[in-house]
Amino acid sequence: PTIDVTNYLKIFAIISVVALPITLYYWIYSFKCFENGVSLTTLFGTKRLHFDEVTSFRILAVIQYGSFSLLGAFEILGGTESYHGTEVELEFCGENSGKQVTINHSSIVDVTDEALEILQERVSRKIGVKMVERMQEGESIPWGKRIRLTEAGLSFMRQTRNGENIKGMVPYENIDRVEVHNGQCLIFVEGKYKPAFDVSLSVVNGYPALVALRELVKLRRCKVNS
Repeated sequence: PTIDVTNYLKIFAIISVVALPITLYYWIYSFKCFENGVSLTTLFGTKRLHFDEVTSFRILAVIQYGSFSLLGAFEILGGTESYHGTEVELEFCGENSGKQVTINHSSIVDVTDEALEILQERVSRKIGVKMVERMQEGESIPWGKRIRLTEAGLSFMRQTRNGENIKGMVPYENIDRVEVHNGQCLIFVEGKYKPAFDVSLSVVNGYPALVALRELVKLRRCKVNS
């Protein structure tokens, strides 16, 4: 008997048409971190940003347990999930050659990835120092939805049980300490055992704002003690 391969060829052609662009995309895709900046190459070209050009930065890290496999399913059912890496999402925004540039990248890394920590610290330091300079010129910097960094102190807005929004200000000299736990920034004020504020560092400019806050607290304490 003869076999009509026409339908098989059509299916193969459709799969090839769909798979080829995806294959090319991941083959060309390249995210690189240099000493002074980052670049992203895709099918649509290459984007570059120098760290001095970055105006906003966001990093989100999610620990992955188990895996999308039969072994991973047995681990979950048996309550013996093992660590399978940390999913990291990066976003850099800035201006390069007069154009607004956004670079997004995500990957699975080991929790002890030193290069990623160095990248986060370097970018956050660059933006955080600029934030302090902007605040000294009278600008206020948003940190999440309810907190702003100002030259005078930490400005905040809270909602009462009645649904009423109240505003307040905590001078930097009244901040006792700042701690980081599991991607959350805990801000303690003097005389209080519990943190007065709890801010997620996964928001846009979360880590740079942390750098700016610590610098402002340090500067204010030096001024008070002098």
